[in-house]
Amino acid sequence: MRFTREDACQAWLSTAEINDDQWERLLARHGSAETAYAEAQRHGDGPLAACGLSRRQCAVLAQEAERESMHWRLLAMQQAGISMLYRDDPRFPKALRQLADPPWLLFYKGELNCLMGRHLAMVGTRKSSAYALNAALRIAQDLSENGVSIVSGMAPGIDTAAHDGCMAGPSPTIGWAGCGLERPRPLGRQDLDREIVAHGGLVLSEFPPGSDGLPYHYPKRNRLISGMSDAVLFMEGRVRSGGMITVECALEQGKDVFAFPGPVGQEGSEGSLQILREGAILFRDAADVLSDMGWEHREPASQTLNAMPELDGDRQTVLSLLTVEELSFDQLTFRTGMEPSRLNTALTLLELQGLIAQSPGRIYHKA
Repeated sequence: MRFTREDACQAWLSTAEINDDQWERLLARHGSAETAYAEAQRHGDGPLAACGLSRRQCAVLAQEAERESMHWRLLAMQQAGISMLYRDDPRFPKALRQLADPPWLLFYKGELNCLMGRHLAMVGTRKSSAYALNAALRIAQDLSENGVSIVSGMAPGIDTAAHDGCMAGPSPTIGWAGCGLERPRPLGRQDLDREIVAHGGLVLSEFPPGSDGLPYHYPKRNRLISGMSDAVLFMEGRVRSGGMITVECALEQGKDVFAFPGPVGQEGSEGSLQILREGAILFRDAADVLSDMGWEHREPASQTLNAMPELDGDRQTVLSLLTVEELSFDQLTFRTGMEPSRLNTALTLLELQGLIAQSPGRIYHKA
């Protein structure tokens, strides 16, 4: 990916971990990250503080504004194959846009097409039992065989088993890091992030290169694991654990939570048994989850991919947009930049192939 000066300045702003509200204020005041950077260079942290940034955030940005730091960050991104995904990009997950505290910028490695389709988060303890590990592997693989992508946090234990199980099937897996992607830690296995990408998956973070995996990063990251998923599967863990934080995020977001029942009396079963008492959905295997989600008739991903007709550039562009959200004809014209006649042709062919459908008012959505 070729990075612009604006990309460099947005990556610079992200080092201060600014929130969505602060980003909107910066954009309203300065118009771009590049202008905010120039103003900070000329006038110090006054223009940044006026946008609601704390003293600590201003200090971080002042330190990171050095030319050497800016150059190192872009070089690290290029060497590690890291790209940037902005919230106004049509490929940005719609579900994450709707969060109470959405990220305004994501860093990623791998295939953005993984953001399409059905996603389930699978979470649990790092100190997992053999019983839960084997179950996570089996269930994740079975779900992958049924066209479901597994989302998790790449940590040791359940997270790693979830990714491994999904990679054993045909569907891609998605890993969320709580630090910079040039050296994500902690990984359940050395180079797990590279394995995920090599298997057609995706690794994401809202933290820029150079960010360490600080303790508070992981609870913050967990809202994104649940936020982009259709539901959360809790495998094993104590009542106070990182996986339970993801469960709490899911409930706040209005997502379904499933719990895998562990042996009574085992320490790791505490969390599952507690949330089952509070109304979580019990599941024993992938069939239970698919049935409760209404996905039991889903074709395996391998069959779906083999059956997918070859698409030209115009149809690929339109289909990728409609996979994210439904759009009107006028919105598609604006987003694609196509002439109306050319767009009509692409839409007609996609409808004939059964890949999209049209609602009254020329509103289009993925079939």
